[in-house]
Amino acid sequence: MFSSTESEEMIRQWFQKDAHSFDHDFDMTTLQWMRSRRDPLYHLHYVLCQEKAGQWWRYIFFFERSSEKTPFTQLDMGGSHFPSPYPDNRLIHLHHARLAERFYAHGEISEKLSHATKIRLVSPDGLMLEDTAHNGLVIFASRERPEYPFMLELYNDAGQLIGQQTEGGLRWSPAT
Repeated sequence: MFSSTESEEMIRQWFQKDAHSFDHDFDMTTLQWMRSRRDPLYHLHYVLCQEKAGQWWRYIFFFERSSEKTPFTQLDMGGSHFPSPYPDNRLIHLHHARLAERFYAHGEISEKLSHATKIRLVSPDGLMLEDTAHNGLVIFASRERPEYPFMLELYNDAGQLIGQQTEGGLRWSPAT
């Protein structure tokens, strides 16, 4: 079985080797693990690292493996300046992709609804995916592909709807 640090080592290697292909030269002593979620088949990591020139970058890495006995493969990676120069009012900062015959989505719940514990993805075609937030992070994976735009619903411990966000659109609202 592979250790829970396997994906972390893959991230360290990316910063040390592959980041140069994007014209980045990172100071590895500044690598910081902001948030992580380690499920048996998925790992999701939010990390910060500073370039030697001084600019901070925030990266998101998403990994999957087919069983607990196989190695992780990287499904998604993205980076942006930190802090972001753009205002963002979303309730969940969701990244999603349709890869091969699968749908994947992962994201971070915003601070304003950090008390959300259950998140549902509801598609107009009736598909509903559900996840429990761990460390403020959510992961959805399905062989079925939701139609766009789909709705994200956030619930608290009591099962009350506390916020909604349309993904594939620009609408979000805290529940009243």
